[in-house]
Amino acid sequence: MTRITIPQHPDEISPEWLTHLFHRNQIIPGDVEVLATDRSDPGRKASYAGFVSRLKISYSSENAPGPETMIAKFPAPELTIRRLFRLLYRNEAMFYRHLADEAPIRVPTCYASLINRKRTRSLLLLEDLSPFASLPTHTDGCSTEQARIALVRLAQFHARWWQDPEISNEHSWLGRYQVNSTQNWMIYAAAWLPFQYRVRHITPEPTLQLFRSLWRYRDNLLKLDANRPQTIHHGDFRLANLAFTPDDAVVFDWQVVRIGPPMFDVAYFMFTSLSIEQRRSAEQDLLSAYHATLLENGVTYSMDELMQDYRTGLLMTIPQSMVIGAFLRLDEEREVEIQQMLEQFDALREDHELEKFAGASLRNLAE
Repeated sequence: MTRITIPQHPDEISPEWLTHLFHRNQIIPGDVEVLATDRSDPGRKASYAGFVSRLKISYSSENAPGPETMIAKFPAPELTIRRLFRLLYRNEAMFYRHLADEAPIRVPTCYASLINRKRTRSLLLLEDLSPFASLPTHTDGCSTEQARIALVRLAQFHARWWQDPEISNEHSWLGRYQVNSTQNWMIYAAAWLPFQYRVRHITPEPTLQLFRSLWRYRDNLLKLDANRPQTIHHGDFRLANLAFTPDDAVVFDWQVVRIGPPMFDVAYFMFTSLSIEQRRSAEQDLLSAYHATLLENGVTYSMDELMQDYRTGLLMTIPQSMVIGAFLRLDEEREVEIQQMLEQFDALREDHELEKFAGASLRNLAE
């Protein structure tokens, strides 16, 4: 098979290049050609790790089976950033190649998953969800029913690989949620000072104190979920990575997919995606819906275990939050979004007495 070049900007996706790719991937028949590719803003901001563009495609045949529009997902323009996040690019490329068809939930159709051997050049061509689904932002929020649908779909995904001993053998490329790895703690250590410098002024003081205390006791903190259930989890399950139809949720952005504790995803969704009032009024019902779906899919897991792991998951979101606050490109809108998320976490800290829970858990580990 002829090796195909990997464009790194929408302007590099020519009609000739896309025709060759679509023929190779059997998306359009050999007698159909792409005539034009026009790009537009998809309405989603660039992240630190990359950016996306919407492509409108016209064909030589009116009845061509190829997509009329699609999303092109590129890595960051800067080589240093691409090297830093090359595992993320690999993860998502491998997810669409090897896991998407096994997932019992709706994910975008992938028309191409390209990555070079050094993992510094990559490109995903994905289904454009905007014609049939809403893509809410953190500012927009979601309804409680949408939150329930998202957590039910998440439970179905988690149940598929819950405590499966063959995950690593079948998908050896998958990493593990190892917040105790030296590499991860080097990243978190590098994030601590810029986190304080950039977002301390918008971080509630009790939450900042909790962040500091957990940093001091990080070696014990990392053992909290060592013996808890493991599955394949999304790793960045939040509103910005979900699209909603009237009765379903489509999950995308699989860059952090890995083997890890399922309740990390649940905790991260609760803290990043729901307002304080909405979460307080619906939290127990949403957790019950997630739990009931696990049971319906053959998982043995008590509600008491779930609540213990949920609180642990809330603590485990702290290092990831530090990295986001330290390195995310900040503008006025994003700063407001991060401030809201930190306030939402502070409310969770208060409601679940996380200092007390963490203290007891860490003391038990130390004994």
